[in-house]
Amino acid sequence: MERLRCGVVFTAEFAAFLEKWWRAQPEHHAAKIPSLDYVHCRDGLRAGESWVSLTWMYARHLPDYELFEIARIPLHLPRASQKGLKWRCLDARDGELVVHGGHA
Repeated sequence: MERLRCGVVFTAEFAAFLEKWWRAQPEHHAAKIPSLDYVHCRDGLRAGESWVSLTWMYARHLPDYELFEIARIPLHLPRASQKGLKWRCLDARDGELVVHGGHA
């Protein structure tokens, strides 16, 4: 496992997943970078549920504190996602993104 400067932990499996995802879509590399969003629902009908997703984001004008590199792949990690993942670990299992640990 490795830790980003914001405190988010990730596994080698997550790094491999990100690299494979990035390489599968070379048409985006010129202007966009992967962006990882994490949402954890605290109350309501979906309380306790969480979602993680990778999308493409234009790289221009993103703040430095939201930019990271994993396996030589640039990654945008919004401040809210950094905060939500602080006590958790990014992983990949069976071709899916997984988040482990933490507390609600």
